[in-house]
Amino acid sequence: MSTFIVEGGKTLSGRIRPAGNKNAALPCLAAALLTQEPVTLENVPRIRDVLTLLEILESLAFRALGAHVSLDRDFRIQASELKGADVFLDEPSVTGTENAVMAAALARGTTVLRNAAAEPHVQDLCHLLEGMGARFEGVGTARLTVHGTDRLSGARYRIQSDHIETGSFIGLAAVTGSDLVIEDAPLEHLDSTLLGFRRLGVECSVEGPDLRVHGSGDHVIQHDAFGAVPKIDDGPWPQFPADLTSIALVAATRCHGTILIHEKMFESRMFFTDKLVGMGARIILCDPHRAVVVGPAKLRGGTVESPDIRAGMALLIAALGAEGTSEIHNVRQIERGYQDIDTRLRGLGAAIDRNDRRNGPRGPPPSSRRGKERHEMQEEKESDKGHEKDREGQDRTARDRMSDGFNRGLGVLSAFKEALEETIAEARERGDLSADRAREAMKSAVERARSTATDARERFDFVSAAEFEALEARVRRMERHLGIGRAGEEGARKEE
Repeated sequence: MSTFIVEGGKTLSGRIRPAGNKNAALPCLAAALLTQEPVTLENVPRIRDVLTLLEILESLAFRALGAHVSLDRDFRIQASELKGADVFLDEPSVTGTENAVMAAALARGTTVLRNAAAEPHVQDLCHLLEGMGARFEGVGTARLTVHGTDRLSGARYRIQSDHIETGSFIGLAAVTGSDLVIEDAPLEHLDSTLLGFRRLGVECSVEGPDLRVHGSGDHVIQHDAFGAVPKIDDGPWPQFPADLTSIALVAATRCHGTILIHEKMFESRMFFTDKLVGMGARIILCDPHRAVVVGPAKLRGGTVESPDIRAGMALLIAALGAEGTSEIHNVRQIERGYQDIDTRLRGLGAAIDRNDRRNGPRGPPPSSRRGKERHEMQEEKESDKGHEKDREGQDRTARDRMSDGFNRGLGVLSAFKEALEETIAEARERGDLSADRAREAMKSAVERARSTATDARERFDFVSAAEFEALEARVRRMERHLGIGRAGEEGARKEE
């Protein structure tokens, strides 16, 4: 298993160019099967996910598009003919939209996709299919019209630069306090990304086709209106990309202020924050989707394991900005999405070395390029079971920590209740009307406690029935004592 050894705390400088969008390269490679003529794709990143798909395409000897789908242990798609249709997608799924687009390109008639995904990689696929002979309307919007054809031709298409990799380099500049130039940046797709980093106080400027990141100096998190705590939350395109929430979270650890990072799109992506806390970050994990970051924090080197592509890159960025030496294991996860990342970072002045012998020598790899790639993928498969066990252990640890934090929160609420009761009593003795306001504050706190408990009980298995009933009883006692909420109203009716 490969490891990155990182000596952090160094200011970087220079220019870096994002690779082609890997999430565009994958469906575009699949679309090449829709024609018998050659399809040439340029700017394809040499990353593990692409190499894996190429292995599949080399052995694939059939093509299937469908209208009838059955689901047992797998999908089975059968159709004698594809016909255009009006389709409403129940969610703007990227993969769902891409599959529908490829099917519609060879369907008879016109297909209208409503609530379609519009991410840059979906747009890339549509532009490739346009070059192959399909006709589109509404590319880049949620309403996509596809005029099918009975035959697609070959084409040459250049995949756009990766907007996620570009956002990762913006975060890299902020965390390391470096001024960097990102060459050939996909400027037309960076609006929400630049807005999110600007909220962290990280400014960028456009220089022709390039983007300059002003990462040096202090970065101050911008408050929302009326002094509210700001947030960065993701959503379907063109909102802030879900794949950059991990990067934004790490960048926030080096900025002055407090911010909420809300990952709405995917489960469990925030569990890696415990690794950042171990490196010195001040992060409160509210639940699997939300984390509050208080900065700036002085990060220190540590030994961590990359759980997935984006969290792995976030940890690498944190290590580059931390004082001391860090070891990042399971870097194959990072390399699934970032081409030659260690080599490119060294070009900026980063002190990063790769160690391929963590588990001892495994014999010389094959000499051919394809042989080396197959050898590396086989190593990755052999280590997957161990990684799965590690991830299960990490998930249990995260759930345990959240449960402990939940119980500590109950203790804080109880102490708050006692202090507030004393305040109310003193205010009543003085005839101070602020007691009513204090009472309202307590009512709000109790309602939040009840809401939190209910939400936790419904969504997370770490809150047992006994824990929930204990909390419910405590909240009801507080309501009854203060004469507020449902229990307080019931008590008042009994007294009447």
